[in-house]
Amino acid sequence: MTFTPLVINADDAGLDPEVDAAILEGARAGLISSASVVATGPTAADFVAAAKELGLGLGLHLNLSEGRPLATVPSLVDDAGFFHHPKDEAWRRAADGRFDRADLIAEIAAQLRALDDLGVVIDHVDSHNHIHCYEPVLDALLAVLAGRSLHLRVPCEPECPDDLLPAMPEVRLAEGRMRTLIAAAGCRSLPRFVGHLFAVRVGDADVDHLEREPRRACEWMVHPGVRAGSAFTESPLRARELGVLADPELRRRLERWGYRRCRFGELG
Repeated sequence: MTFTPLVINADDAGLDPEVDAAILEGARAGLISSASVVATGPTAADFVAAAKELGLGLGLHLNLSEGRPLATVPSLVDDAGFFHHPKDEAWRRAADGRFDRADLIAEIAAQLRALDDLGVVIDHVDSHNHIHCYEPVLDALLAVLAGRSLHLRVPCEPECPDDLLPAMPEVRLAEGRMRTLIAAAGCRSLPRFVGHLFAVRVGDADVDHLEREPRRACEWMVHPGVRAGSAFTESPLRARELGVLADPELRRRLERWGYRRCRFGELG
């Protein structure tokens, strides 16, 4: 039987001990295979140490919208030195081109270096609140990643109704343009992405579209674990995600559909 690669990737690692614990529990249950680490997060080092023991694939969850930066980047922060928050404000500034390119490059490089210093073999990059979907951010990110040939997320899920998608300003990059820029820079992206629909409903039926043909190598984005911060992160749905992901029946369904759990680093 030919298997289709499926990377089940948990976001927001390193931001909160409860979220970290949920991600690690999901990995021990046998489905979560990868995690995106917030290098600016207070628990990043502890999470990385535990994740390495479990063999999780690890990447950077680029953060430009929560907490403080690692570099001196005046255009990315407010008067108190914090990233512009809430995420809508960060989105607007990214969309309007108000982030200085040199500041973006400095902060992206600092966050990658922080994970390198923790001994992480980085195999992918995505971003907190999908802020790399704005061309100025993606342009700076690709400049920093030159020569690293990593996997980048293209968070487009046609099966998810528009009214359930994050309400980002419309100037974000279209899927085709995003894939073209990523490929031109020598980086990679999986041909399929899911996770938006599951995040807002969190039910077994909300992954049924994975069964449909054609089946292609896919990233499934998940957010197990509750933390303070927003309606999304505080929702009981975040705790329910872990229950679904830890259910052995879900793993059996994915195997029947021909998927093989893997890490980005295992893919060409």
